Amino acid sequence: MKSYAQRIIGRYDKNQDGLLTEDEYSQMLMSPHDADRNKDGKIELDEYARWMSERAKK
Repeated sequence: MKSYAQRIIGRYDKNQDGLLTEDEYSQMLMSPHDADRNKDGKIELDEYARWMSERAKK
């Protein structure tokens, strides 16, 4: 799941810093706003992978 999350982040990470800002993830079909667990305004790889895993279980 983590490698898939990394590919998705790479697709939307405009400045290639390894994080998704709100501006970057707003371009996604499913906005992962609630993936930002520490509420710093950026989604890290681990946060996104965890969010994807939780959504897959539903």
